[in-house]
Amino acid sequence: MKQLSTLIMVPDSASRVRAISVLLQAGISTKGCSTPLELFGMLNEEHFDIVVLDMGQLGELGFALIARLRGSSDLGIIVKGSDMPVEARLRCLQSGADAALQEPLDERELIC
Repeated sequence: MKQLSTLIMVPDSASRVRAISVLLQAGISTKGCSTPLELFGMLNEEHFDIVVLDMGQLGELGFALIARLRGSSDLGIIVKGSDMPVEARLRCLQSGADAALQEPLDERELIC
């Protein structure tokens, strides 16, 4: 069976390390980055099944990022973030995200 491969973009290094650790413990191959530039660089170098984006500091760029990812690949796209009211989560889904999760979030929710 093919191992699931995930790329997680979280600007905060402590949060990124914590999320990567939980996913690795669940047997999910996971790498991380902190910026959209790093994200696209890694996507050009390796195959990933799922991308997890922290929308916390992205603002309008986040919605454009989701749309670009959706338009250029078959990636699963999960977004998470604090201060994401229902309207923002719906906009993420309309932009192409498969799931939009509100923080605080138990990192184990990403496994499901």
